[in-house]
Amino acid sequence: MLNAVFRLLTVQRSTVRAGHAAPRSPGHLRREPLDLAARRFVRVDGQVGQRIRCLQGIVWITQDEDPTDMILGPGQVLQVHRRGTMLMFAIVDSRLAMDE
Repeated sequence: MLNAVFRLLTVQRSTVRAGHAAPRSPGHLRREPLDLAARRFVRVDGQVGQRIRCLQGIVWITQDEDPTDMILGPGQVLQVHRRGTMLMFAIVDSRLAMDE
């Protein structure tokens, strides 16, 4: 079922805009935040150890061939445990920060 959803979502287009830079310090996420409009998604190549933080909104995250999906709210962080294509779908307008 999840693979069918994954394939369906990959044919849609996303709206992603670079956000304002968050203050950086050692151990914090390094990439500029991404704004993701409600009901849009972004495709990312997940890397082992990568961290994804939801700064605002609610985001559903699924990874190809992984039966476990995550839903992140403000302040929650996902640590990626395997390589592979990930889809991050904004349930409402959302802002994400990710490791490079």
